[in-house]
Amino acid sequence: MDTTISLLPFLESEKAGIFLEFPLSKKRAASEHDACPFQVIDDSHDFFVLLNARIKATGSRPLKSCFLMIQKDIPRVKDELNLFTNKEIDSIWQQTITSYAIQQNVFIFPEQLNPNGASKQFASLFFCAKKKVLFHPPCPRCGSRLHLCKDDDILKSASLSAYSTSLKRYLYCPDCYNDTGSSFYQFSHSTDDSASVKDRYDLINEFKTLENTHSKNFPCTDCPNYADCYGEKQAAVSNIRFFSFYPFHMLLFDSESMKAMDFIPLLSGAPLENAPSNPFFFKDTEKFYLEVLFLKLSFFEAVIRSARQIFKNQWPDLNLYEQRIWVQLINPDNSLPVFWNYTISIIGLISRPPTTPIEINILKNNNFHFITLFWFYLFFVNQAQEKKAVYDTVGRLAQTLKNSELSEDYEKLTTEFPVLKMENIFWHPDNRPKLPPAWQAYGLEIIKLGLAINDLDSFTAGVSNLKQAVKNNLFFTAMECRSPESPELTEHDRQAIFQILNALKQKWETQQRRPQDQDDDVLETVVLTSPEKTPEEPPALEETIVLEPGKEKTEKAKETDETIDTLEKTIIMQGNDGAPIPPKPVSEPISDPMDDELEKTVVITQQPPKRS
Repeated sequence: MDTTISLLPFLESEKAGIFLEFPLSKKRAASEHDACPFQVIDDSHDFFVLLNARIKATGSRPLKSCFLMIQKDIPRVKDELNLFTNKEIDSIWQQTITSYAIQQNVFIFPEQLNPNGASKQFASLFFCAKKKVLFHPPCPRCGSRLHLCKDDDILKSASLSAYSTSLKRYLYCPDCYNDTGSSFYQFSHSTDDSASVKDRYDLINEFKTLENTHSKNFPCTDCPNYADCYGEKQAAVSNIRFFSFYPFHMLLFDSESMKAMDFIPLLSGAPLENAPSNPFFFKDTEKFYLEVLFLKLSFFEAVIRSARQIFKNQWPDLNLYEQRIWVQLINPDNSLPVFWNYTISIIGLISRPPTTPIEINILKNNNFHFITLFWFYLFFVNQAQEKKAVYDTVGRLAQTLKNSELSEDYEKLTTEFPVLKMENIFWHPDNRPKLPPAWQAYGLEIIKLGLAINDLDSFTAGVSNLKQAVKNNLFFTAMECRSPESPELTEHDRQAIFQILNALKQKWETQQRRPQDQDDDVLETVVLTSPEKTPEEPPALEETIVLEPGKEKTEKAKETDETIDTLEKTIIMQGNDGAPIPPKPVSEPISDPMDDELEKTVVITQQPPKRS
């Protein structure tokens, strides 16, 4: 029983509506194995290819660009010492489609999933380059649709490789097989194939037997080029191409801007063609060090977070590699710099290759290997040093740590291993000033984290802590947070200050002979918050008093009186950001002969609003 579904109803038809379109490639196939006539986005993967696709309305321009991830006809298997089979690949696609089905950037076609959640394959699709139409390959005998044979018993009886235990696949006609027997067709021959098996060219040439046979969606029978295709020229073998020779699994994604490996140089400050005016916040300042470091840490976190969301059933056994990571830049019209505003997508099969007892019990987790490589690539590969130099250096450093601990001296460590200097986080490191000493600890932490990846949860926690520390230094230092205008005190604030100072004056006048050894017992700090007017200058005293909004400030003065005998007295005035501001004179100045002997500081602070 055929359980495949047809993609043709979702493609352009005579009826008006929304449909899917596959832009044609402008390049001719380079070889017989490169037979796809459509625009290929990425063909670097072993088991799938990414095609360009568009969603259109009849008679309109494309409404949306998409990536189409489809199963390859011929998987690239690097050696024979693996456990990959058709059954295993089907299982991987099943897991992938089920996991991606809940993602917002993935479209699942109607009927693609059974009620029980199992995914169906789409039927084989051939393409006529002359008429620009897709069609299902018909049986050359009866015109019925050809099916993929998954019945091992049928295949074994024909002396063919079993579907469930090999990577061989064959098309056949179930109707003809049950009647008079069916031919078996595969994409291409190999040396170990039965001589009775036919390939794609044999199948195309046999289509000429359908000249007088009606076959639904078959475009050749009424085509004016029929004689050229199936006559002496035999042009059909070049005119008929393949969207997919075999039934295939497929997922439709939102399109992305670029691969992660193309995005990393831009995060490092590499020039971007047609770049917006604000790619960074601190491009021309010393703090560009911290901004690039913060952005790279955020990028790494986003990659792991996206992978964890999709591969939740496999975590921490992720099947990550760099070509699967994509970046979508957000519209730069908003207020954020372009490299602060993007999304991460992981596009690919979610499951690792089949594991063996050898791999489980002897070898280490390959994901730690990838994440370590990706970590050091992200921070230290640039225009001046390639990844091999970085990886070799990290290897030598790891080797030295077998006999000694990692140096806590940044200068000493990076003198011996200059490839790991923090200046190398920039794409053009020679154009940057030397790293400020205050930030060397961040460079050491980057190296430490990368050398100690043996548990992903604790590692990501360390990354998060480092990112927060860099963020605090980037945005919340006193120099950057200084308020441009001094706050003003209300009349109520002034009166409260006056009462406090007057009470202090009266105490001091009666205690001028207080023992000297009590002077430095305690330093009390009193902060005046939420000021509205600039204060007048009080006498220079050494007391600090906190007056908060909503509380009676005279009560604070009374509390101060009770401990004044043992307190060093300082009043400090601060702006919204905590930076000291010069006071203004009070309306009723106080004079005291002891003023010249006292430290004089007043700070008024406005509490920052609470974060919700």
